Amino acid sequence: MSKIVEMNKFIAKWQEELNLKSDKFAGEFDFECSDFRANVEQFNLPSGFSYCGSGIEFRDDTAMHTFHEEDYCFLWFNTGDNLIKLKDLRTDKCVNFAPNTVLIGKTIKNFEGALKYQGGKKYANQCIPVSKTAALGLDIFSGFEDDKFSSISVTINLRQRLVLRELADSRLYCGRLKEIFVESKILDLVCKSSPSKSDKSEFDEANLCEHDVKSIYKARERLLCDLQNPPTIKELARACAINEFKLKKGFKEIFGTTIYAALQNERLKIAKELLLSGDINVSEAANIVGYKSLGHFGQAFKSYYGALPTQIKKR
Repeated sequence: MSKIVEMNKFIAKWQEELNLKSDKFAGEFDFECSDFRANVEQFNLPSGFSYCGSGIEFRDDTAMHTFHEEDYCFLWFNTGDNLIKLKDLRTDKCVNFAPNTVLIGKTIKNFEGALKYQGGKKYANQCIPVSKTAALGLDIFSGFEDDKFSSISVTINLRQRLVLRELADSRLYCGRLKEIFVESKILDLVCKSSPSKSDKSEFDEANLCEHDVKSIYKARERLLCDLQNPPTIKELARACAINEFKLKKGFKEIFGTTIYAALQNERLKIAKELLLSGDINVSEAANIVGYKSLGHFGQAFKSYYGALPTQIKKR
């Protein structure tokens, strides 16, 4: 049986720690208790947009109950590797929130829900709550009913993914510069999440379901586990129970790169680590990561790192 944790008590604790008193605020909070541990970063903007990035790990299977006093819209990105289940406790309606998808929706005043997590797994989320006033006139939030919780789920696209990475790196900035940076990225992400004809055709063409997403993650794991003798795309598709078109299209949509590029980038990263270790020469490094031609290895390495393998070795 799942443990039950009241999310609002946790939220009250982190708000107390962050001392959220001003309209505009940036803060990070680490929290650990007997049930879970979490890292939370939160920003509130006077324009009605907010941002919350969190990483959380539960010790046991857990249902985290949540209660919202006000209605608002949201963009909720599942940037982790695990499925989250969201249940509306008043209607018993369930939503499966898959990895690498964004849940776009609207919650209502006094909404009660439960987020279901599995013990021992790590979850990562990045969410943009938008006040009712700020959401007015934004096409992305139009069409949702006013009297109940409602949402749609789509795959995170490459443009969104790049902004999410930048938001996750906001700790590189501080003070007023950090506030400006985060605010610009929040608004940029809202714009890049607005529907367009090109986005719609891309999603319709790929048409990824939860099974497809899991198959693509499995394919990436298989691809990178043997760099010397990687499987072909046809072999990957067959082993992971997905057709080749969905595998290629979905892989690029989820990871922002092609299957071939992902393989080559991983080879070059490991080759660089081997060279920096000091015990491996250039020829050995190339062979270990699966390059049969030393010339091709040197060319790819320089294109990726801007320096030849021999130059990295000298460092």
